[in-house]
Amino acid sequence: AEAAAANQRAETAETKRREGEEQLETLQKQLDTYQSGQKESQKNANIWQLKCHDLQQQVEDLQKQLSAARLQNPTVAPTPDVVREAKLEARKILSDAKLYAESAEKELKQQADTQKSRMAENARGIAAGVMLVRDRLARVDQRLNAATLDLDGLTQAIYQALDDTEAELKELGTEMRDFAQGTPEWNVPEPNPLQSQPAPAKSAAPQFRVKATAQPVRAHRNAQPPAPKPASRRLRNTRRPVSQLLQDEIDKIDDQTSKA
Repeated sequence: AEAAAANQRAETAETKRREGEEQLETLQKQLDTYQSGQKESQKNANIWQLKCHDLQQQVEDLQKQLSAARLQNPTVAPTPDVVREAKLEARKILSDAKLYAESAEKELKQQADTQKSRMAENARGIAAGVMLVRDRLARVDQRLNAATLDLDGLTQAIYQALDDTEAELKELGTEMRDFAQGTPEWNVPEPNPLQSQPAPAKSAAPQFRVKATAQPVRAHRNAQPPAPKPASRRLRNTRRPVSQLLQDEIDKIDDQTSKA
């Protein structure tokens, strides 16, 4: 149960770590998107600057053409109407260029301000996300360390239990050997064919024999004094039937009668 709980905590920590990595990847993608937008805005700003430069170049070309025309015809003075029209045309071109440049500058400034605010907001969001991911990763590391410690403790407990079991088994084996060595076989006297005993008693006698397989048991068994078989025989011989005793007495009387 402890191992299953530790594995579950480790899996939960691993899942949270993966979620943190996914959030970090999402924030990185958003940052890449904002950077792409900034590059696009910078590109548009460069295009506006090139257009302004082209307008300024056109104005300069017109001024150069006017100066060249004056140099080519110094004797012929331009009429006031032509000069007035040229000035009006140049003023119109310059006014359009100025309006165009002001509009471009204003738009660029707005885009820059918007981009800055977005970048600042995104930077704050990214920083907060990074801090959150770091916090979660730290918690995941702590949980992984705790799960590792739990697994180590459980492993040590299992090893200790195995060692205790092995010691108990060894102790049990020693007790079994001691029990085998200290339990001799029972010496059961052989049955006398002259003595009438029931048949089930002969088959039931071996059930009480305890055989030891160790060598010292046999030596201990041999050291036991054997059963007094002759005494048993004498006991059986003295216990003669009454009819036989009476016949002996009759024989004695007959002997005494014959001698007399």
